[in-house]
Amino acid sequence: MQLSILVILYNSTCQQSETLQSILGADLTQIDLKLIIWNNGPNLLDNIQLTNYLTQASEKGIAVTTYQDIRNLSLSKIYNFVLQQQDADFFIPLDQDTQLNKDFFNTIVQHRDLDLILPIVYAEGQDNLVKFPFNTKTKQPILEEQGVEATTITSVTSAMALSKRLVEQFKQYNITVFDENFAFYGIDTAFFHNVHQIAKQHTLTCGCFGRIEHSLSTYVQENKQASYRRSIEFLYYAILYRLNYKNKSRFSMFFFLLSRLLKGRIKDFKSLKNVLYCIIYKKHPRASIDIHTD
Repeated sequence: MQLSILVILYNSTCQQSETLQSILGADLTQIDLKLIIWNNGPNLLDNIQLTNYLTQASEKGIAVTTYQDIRNLSLSKIYNFVLQQQDADFFIPLDQDTQLNKDFFNTIVQHRDLDLILPIVYAEGQDNLVKFPFNTKTKQPILEEQGVEATTITSVTSAMALSKRLVEQFKQYNITVFDENFAFYGIDTAFFHNVHQIAKQHTLTCGCFGRIEHSLSTYVQENKQASYRRSIEFLYYAILYRLNYKNKSRFSMFFFLLSRLLKGRIKDFKSLKNVLYCIIYKKHPRASIDIHTD
């Protein structure tokens, strides 16, 4: 069985990435693993450290493709670009700070009949705190491994396994798998919104199987500057989701922006300019940056 794994690094080496180190320790029996490492910046990877990781991966029988573009590209564009290059049975996007257990990939093989496989996500460092997947009908997280209804499930994109069949369903309904109007936050929300819409018209099989520990931004302590950047990215997402999925008007979003200004939520001109860009063009400012592999 062939699995295509994408790991996006930002300000990290291969050795510092919990995800990449977990992959080296995984059981890959009867699995043809294609690993794509995408360094999204801000600096190029050290050649010696990268070579060392590639050597370790080769010894495990893992085929690795490496891309380096230090412009901090939109994640949705990277996901879609890699999807177009691959023809694996399942595609699995991963953040750099996800802890995978040894049997993570075998769990996917065991449930290969499903269209979408979602692991139970534990907040890193928070014992027994399950955050995802989440049932939108009951408003409760899924605590046990089970099959779930595709029209009522949501989760984070990291470590979910998309079957080739599901990707084909997106194509048939002329929907981009990952909405490129979003760059960072909101990609998962848009993805599951579209899954729900497809599942209402076509039977999709979905299940919650496996477990990961994932660093969730809600539980990470950060300095004021990083916290502000994160809050601004959430603001972009809030505006874009309302415009693209809730049919809100641009006019209403200007009032939404005004309320944030009056509350002091926007503290610099660059952020204000980017918010205006989101409202006018209905997409994240980084959505205009194209991927170049030359």
